Amino acid sequence: MARRRIPLAGLPVAAARNPVPTWQDDSAGKTNPETLERRALYDSPRWQAVRRQQLDAEPRCAMCRGRANTCDHLLGHDDEQALYAAAYLRLAGTAAPDWRDRFYKGPFISLCAPCHSRKTRAEMSGRLYDWVTGWRKHVV
Repeated sequence: MARRRIPLAGLPVAAARNPVPTWQDDSAGKTNPETLERRALYDSPRWQAVRRQQLDAEPRCAMCRGRANTCDHLLGHDDEQALYAAAYLRLAGTAAPDWRDRFYKGPFISLCAPCHSRKTRAEMSGRLYDWVTGWRKHVV
């Protein structure tokens, strides 16, 4: 359900002082074709099987060693960031250059919800490489 915006003191919604941030707006990204495509892939039975297999193989979070509940695409969905991260991890020849080709093939990493949120924030702000290098130093 989309969050309702209420005008302040008769001002139009666009002029309201505190509009709803996009991360709180349930409708954010729902019309983006790439987002819709990804959402359909995540809902597929094939993804659920991949997810279950990953979490069974690695039940602990790769960062904090707590109980993992998320199967994450280590290289993410941004192809440019993925190239740098793959090169750092020496996966350049094995990781597909397009996120659609990597979706079911990986590489994957098991994470708990808080660690997954931190990784997602890094990826969304263009800092996936920084997160990956920090993760590698953390686990070695």
